[in-house]
Amino acid sequence: MPMTSLAAIFGPDARTEALAGAGVTATHAAAAFYNPALTAISDDSVSLMVPAIALSAQDKNNFVDSLDNFQRLNDQLQQDPLNPNLILEWQAALLGLDGNQVSADGNIGAALLVPNQYLNVTLSAGVSAEALAIGEVDERDFEGIPDPSMLNSNAQGLGVALTEVGVSLAREVRYANGDRLLLGVTPKYLRIDTYAYAATVDNFNSDDWRDSRFRTNKGGFNLDAGVAYQWRSGLRVGLSGRNLLDQSLKTSGEAIMPLTYQNSGLWALGAQYENDWMTLAVESELNATKRFKEFNDSSQFIKGAFAAKLSDWFEWRLGYKRDLKDSVRDLWSTGFGIDFASCVLLDVFAGYGENKNYALGGNFKFRF
Repeated sequence: MPMTSLAAIFGPDARTEALAGAGVTATHAAAAFYNPALTAISDDSVSLMVPAIALSAQDKNNFVDSLDNFQRLNDQLQQDPLNPNLILEWQAALLGLDGNQVSADGNIGAALLVPNQYLNVTLSAGVSAEALAIGEVDERDFEGIPDPSMLNSNAQGLGVALTEVGVSLAREVRYANGDRLLLGVTPKYLRIDTYAYAATVDNFNSDDWRDSRFRTNKGGFNLDAGVAYQWRSGLRVGLSGRNLLDQSLKTSGEAIMPLTYQNSGLWALGAQYENDWMTLAVESELNATKRFKEFNDSSQFIKGAFAAKLSDWFEWRLGYKRDLKDSVRDLWSTGFGIDFASCVLLDVFAGYGENKNYALGGNFKFRF
């Protein structure tokens, strides 16, 4: 597979993702997915987030439509193999697949926060998935009269899914001056599933990814941890570490050369200032992470965010994130939150980046 990038860009909580994914801004049960220390802030209410869904896709050169169009022309050429106009159209469609790619990622999660005087406990579960398909054209397919039934050009698909179930334990230490120290940890079970599939461009079918021959999986214990300090003035600083125990897994070698997926620890440091009408936040990932050992696909984001409380029940949000390694294009996000009588909260976000990179997500939060 050619060198390319596969990176999970968005998390499950729509409020946090509208604020560029800056984990220092996470609230209530959603904080379990970003910084478990922030689940210590609960105002003595049970908090339930469900369902939380975020989806994004990038298809700069319309790979899916281009592949469908080529397969249609290939079927026609098998019926009329000497048609010169059809041959030229077939060759142009095949050439258009070279290096063309489509990628997508998604998140779905749920969390339940139960406060008590000793430790706040948050049960969380989520699945994040990333997938990419790319075309690789072989020059031999342009030699002589095309043979649409004996192609060498291929399309390759690569995907990863992470499933995790965790229990966040968090405690708040209050000082006499009103400041608060927040500590949290999330022991969790994490399973990795990989998908590696390839076929000639005339036979490529995404449904075949589900075949067990192209899949591998591995599960084990992992850990998230976080700490935050909240000043009485409204300033907060947070440090979080996710997936602190490195895990790796080789993909299936059935269709393409085996690759090594790496799930490595990610540290982030952020600051937030909040008052009665607005929130400002910045965050930086302290280390770069790579998905596949064989690819030059490392990423390391810096993030900035702003939220305006336009009324007691409506908040508007804006965020921006940049990858310091330039594996992912700059991304803008926006969204809003509606508070229904402080019992039900609706959060929605949308994201946009260069090369037709779009994202959309939303969730409900309930407080009891």
